Amino acid sequence: MLKNVLFEGRNLTINLTSNATLLNDEILEFFAEHDIHLAISLDGPKSIHDRSRCFANGGGTFDTVMANLQHAVEKYPDYAHNISINMVMDPSNSYDCLNEFIVDYDVFKTAIPHASPLDMEYSDQQKITSEQFIIENTYDHFLAYLHYFRRLKLTQIPFLAQRDIESSIRRYEKHMKHISSLPDKTMHGGPCIPGQARLFVNADGDFYPCERVSELSDSMRIGSLKDGFDLNKVKSLLNIGQLTAEQCINCWAINHCGTCAKKADGGVCLSAENKQKACWSMRQSVENDLRAEIMRREIKGGILK
Repeated sequence: MLKNVLFEGRNLTINLTSNATLLNDEILEFFAEHDIHLAISLDGPKSIHDRSRCFANGGGTFDTVMANLQHAVEKYPDYAHNISINMVMDPSNSYDCLNEFIVDYDVFKTAIPHASPLDMEYSDQQKITSEQFIIENTYDHFLAYLHYFRRLKLTQIPFLAQRDIESSIRRYEKHMKHISSLPDKTMHGGPCIPGQARLFVNADGDFYPCERVSELSDSMRIGSLKDGFDLNKVKSLLNIGQLTAEQCINCWAINHCGTCAKKADGGVCLSAENKQKACWSMRQSVENDLRAEIMRREIKGGILK
């Protein structure tokens, strides 16, 4: 196995993200042999996916990706459980059409989709959320909660909404449930240990803390295959709480904050100003999780009575 030969004595998981346009039997056999986890970028049905994921000639990649994915699942069933779908969810589109897309293809019973919101962190464009998306998203979450309270069967619940509710519950259980007081010394829990959990290596051999940061940013580059890790860069990303220590110490959400170094990316160096721009949305997210937990408790209490 690749992980045992090159990294003897270490527990290493290799993940690779691909647009799957060049996926073939040779590649799949290599991945299967070395137990490499494969995430395939697929943003929804053809009408949505092909808008942003195109070949150099301008043609859409949807048909090629789906054909390669179907082939991988059918020909390599023992490996297929290592394949997942990374679906970037653009809120300017319909929310329901994404759910319908997942239901329409049996391949998603094996290659499980994971939806994430469109990330505009490195874009100068404004994210647009359609009214249709908001209405469909809200209603589907309502249905998911009806299932949670045993009023609807699981088969009646849209897949994406079901996963969102499960994620909200897990976040509360993991990050909020057991906290009773603030310690004498603390910092928000967003920063990871750069290079430990999701080390990203680009085509040039440069190291980044994960695949979500910009490869054009010097402040996010933490080393390379040639030179190894830049420990000073790693420490600066790990300790980004120091950038806004005065503001963080007075924030009610400090113990629940998930702000990572990406939010402080200033290109050449880390930016306290950029980091603080993320504070409102992070507090809003924490508040939404708390409201959801209060709602769950109140309704459960009413049901038990």
